Amino acid sequence: MGISSDRRRARKFIRDRLSLPQGPLALEDLIDAVAASRGGKPIEVVHRKLAPRVTGFCAVQPDRDVIVVDATAPKFLQIVITCHELFHLLHDDAPAEDSPIDEETARALMPGIGQDMVELVLLGRCLDGEEAADPVEHLAEIGGTELMQMLDLTPGEAATGAYTSALENRRPGV
Repeated sequence: MGISSDRRRARKFIRDRLSLPQGPLALEDLIDAVAASRGGKPIEVVHRKLAPRVTGFCAVQPDRDVIVVDATAPKFLQIVITCHELFHLLHDDAPAEDSPIDEETARALMPGIGQDMVELVLLGRCLDGEEAADPVEHLAEIGGTELMQMLDLTPGEAATGAYTSALENRRPGV
């Protein structure tokens, strides 16, 4: 499949799963819509300094879903990361709360993250940069970009007009 068909598929999936408010869409509106699509369980977005090559991840907990975003990333990239992780949650491909993880490895990858998060997150697919593209990550890249393009961000935060145009025609690997 090509990028255009992947984008159409992601947009259709988003339309089918989300009930979005009319008018300008803030990131909080998008977070609330994804939470509603997942049965109303809240989604908490936290910012932490993460290890190199790890920009963010999501975890499913019994009482909430958590998105962890690299606090050292530029503001716009934090929004892109959040949308990518929201798509993982929307697509139900976030690591399950009983995912296996080697505690020592997780602590090395995620310094400063609490014990509960370390035990709940499996980062294997985040670190597979040398291998063929993971179809789950590929779809989350496409879907996250589609979600991000729905946002109306104020110029004081990070204007999206030029970014949306640039992302509209990007090719994989660019």
